Amino acid sequence: MTWDDSKSTFQTRPDVAADEKLTSGEWNNHVDDQKDHSGRHENGGVDEITVEGLGGDLADPQDPKQEAVEDFVDGLLTAGASVDLTYDDGAGTLTIAITEGTIDHDALTNYVANEHIDHSGVNITAGAGLTGGGDITTSQTLNAHAVTTETSAYTASENDIVLADASGGAFTVTLPSPSADLRVSVKKVDTTSNAVTIATPGSKTIDGDSSRTVTAQYVSREIISDGTNYYII
Repeated sequence: MTWDDSKSTFQTRPDVAADEKLTSGEWNNHVDDQKDHSGRHENGGVDEITVEGLGGDLADPQDPKQEAVEDFVDGLLTAGASVDLTYDDGAGTLTIAITEGTIDHDALTNYVANEHIDHSGVNITAGAGLTGGGDITTSQTLNAHAVTTETSAYTASENDIVLADASGGAFTVTLPSPSADLRVSVKKVDTTSNAVTIATPGSKTIDGDSSRTVTAQYVSREIISDGTNYYII
C-alpha cells in the first residue's frame, strides 16, 4: 500500500454526513497507524492475533485446522500411574514413556500364575535306582548308575557299580548308609586271590552278616537295602 503524505490533513467530503466525518486529528492518527501496521506486517513483524486454532505472528505460516486438532487431541490425553505422556505442540510430537517399576506384572491381563514360578522352589528328586537332581535354577542330571574302578579302600555311593581290582592287595568296599531302594553292585575284576570285602557301616548286616567277601575273578554281588539292612539279590 502506498501512502500519500500530502493527504494527512482533513479532507472535505460533502457526500458524507457531518457526524460521520473525521476530524483532521482523527484522520492523521488513522493514517499513521495504518502506515505503521503495514510496515510491520510486510517485514514479518510481531503483530499477534488470537483466533481459535490460530496463533502467533501474522507473518508466520498457520494451519488453523491442524493446530486445532492437535490441541484437541492434547486435551484428550491422560497419563496413568505407569505411563507418562509428553506432548510437544511446537514439534508436533507425542512421547509415551512406560515406568516399569510401577507395573504390577501379576495384575496384567492373561497372567497365569503357574507359568511364572520361582525355580529355586521346584526340585527334581531322584527316585528308586537314581541319583542326582536338585532345583531347576540350573540343569540337573539324574544318574541310573555310576561305574567306578577301585584299587583300594572305597566307600560306595548309592547306585555305584564298583569294579574292584585287588591285584595290588586286598581291600574293603564299604556300603553307604542304608536307605529304601538303595542299590550297589561290586564285581572283582583281577585274577588274583586277594579278597575284596564288602562291609556295612555300623552294626548293619548283609543277609545277616556284617560283611561278605569275594576272592574269585568276575564274581559279583548286587546288594539292595530296605532302609535298615542290606540284602544280596
